[in-house]
Amino acid sequence: MNQQHKLSLSTLSLIILTAGSLFALNTPTENLSVSDMDLYERGRVILKLAMEQIWANSSEREANESLLKQAETIFHGISDEAARTYALAQVEIYRGRLEILQKDKKTAQEHAEKAMEHARISIEARESADAYRLRAEAGSLWMGVHGLAGMLKMAPQVQLWLDEALALNPQNAMAIVLNNQRKIFAPKVSGGAPEEAVLQLSAQLPRQDLTKIERFWILTSLSQAHKKLRQKSQAAQYCDEAALIFPNSLLIKRCR
Repeated sequence: MNQQHKLSLSTLSLIILTAGSLFALNTPTENLSVSDMDLYERGRVILKLAMEQIWANSSEREANESLLKQAETIFHGISDEAARTYALAQVEIYRGRLEILQKDKKTAQEHAEKAMEHARISIEARESADAYRLRAEAGSLWMGVHGLAGMLKMAPQVQLWLDEALALNPQNAMAIVLNNQRKIFAPKVSGGAPEEAVLQLSAQLPRQDLTKIERFWILTSLSQAHKKLRQKSQAAQYCDEAALIFPNSLLIKRCR
């Protein structure tokens, strides 16, 4: 494997590590009962805090795990199966990310597999774009743990889940970004096309509905795409914009 390919795999693993879950339209949480929605919103506030701390590269492992446990306990009270398992999948993904930060790949893999299973159950209970996207995100985390061998094994299935997510909701921001990762990092013979990724990701920036995490994810992906195209000034520009959101993130350290 040449050095450029090694760098691409390393960068992809890092981006997968810091990918964020999203709360958008066409989720399994639509049309919930009042009591279930109250539980979901309470858990979501706690989970969002943990997510942002992890994205910011917080070293407070015990505090972050405590937040995830609090969110998990609340989510278990949701009676709607699709919403409950969707929420629990998000908790498992972020537990996996914490383990990767601790360089415990075996435990990270276990959390990724639990997340995929929760997402599968959510989809079977009620199809939604976000459940498919979340299953793809968990699969991407699994690939990040296993490197090239994992990518070869899991990538086709992850792409199918992303295709399903985008078919149900073409505006699902995180699915759009995940879908463009292959274009940024894959060899040209395997679908690599960073110039196409730049066009598609740039088109998302004017959106007013993006969360802080989604905008950061788009900006860092654009920086990586421009770096792949050897366009250093554009890569630095997007990296600087992303740094205004999470200045201590691992991705900021990588793109500078």
